[in-house]
Amino acid sequence: MTRPLTDDQIRERVNRLCEQVAEGKTLRQIAVDMGLSVGTLLGHVSGSPYSEQYARAREAASDLFEADIITEAEAVTPENAAAARVKIDALKWVAGKRSPKKYGDRIQQEHSGKIQIQDMTDDELDRRIAQLVSGGEG
Repeated sequence: MTRPLTDDQIRERVNRLCEQVAEGKTLRQIAVDMGLSVGTLLGHVSGSPYSEQYARAREAASDLFEADIITEAEAVTPENAAAARVKIDALKWVAGKRSPKKYGDRIQQEHSGKIQIQDMTDDELDRRIAQLVSGGEG
């Protein structure tokens, strides 16, 4: 039976994990490198004092991907444009997943039509609901 890890051992693992995540490596690559399962690595950071450190490492990797995108875009030639587009799109997608507030797609909702804000009695509300259900405007 194996002994449970000490806090220092867990901290060491998390530091290595976060360092490699910040360098842009995938969890699978890191797990292989460390000789551990992805589940074990995630277990160290999920709902733990280290979850914030892990989140910051993921955001740092997104900034690396931003630099990679710029480098790739600057190196595009007519011969490699299609391949570069695929690579850039993949990097943009990963950056958006790792740091959605900074690199994710923004969703904008628009409302058209009147907005009525007023106090109504129960009878007025019932009449308005009946009017809307019957297809009347108002």
